[in-house]
Amino acid sequence: IYSEDKNSLRSWHLPESGIDAQALSLQGEIALASAFELDETEGHEIFHFITSNEPFSLEAIDAILQNGESQKFQHAVFSLTKEIKK
Repeated sequence: IYSEDKNSLRSWHLPESGIDAQALSLQGEIALASAFELDETEGHEIFHFITSNEPFSLEAIDAILQNGESQKFQHAVFSLTKEIKK
């Protein structure tokens, strides 16, 4: 899971570090090590949830983004709109 803000700044949420995607469990929820807090950048925050039936490296995600979807991956996207209240 990662997000991008309107400045294309990418933040990884799962895994937070490392080079390999984290295995998901069919036994229930996986809590993130820390909560996600939206920054002060106004606009959209786009979240990407990428899964596969096979282990993959995070480098493979870059290839997906540059070359389009791979049949090996499932990719869900959702967007949050942030408004700064003054």
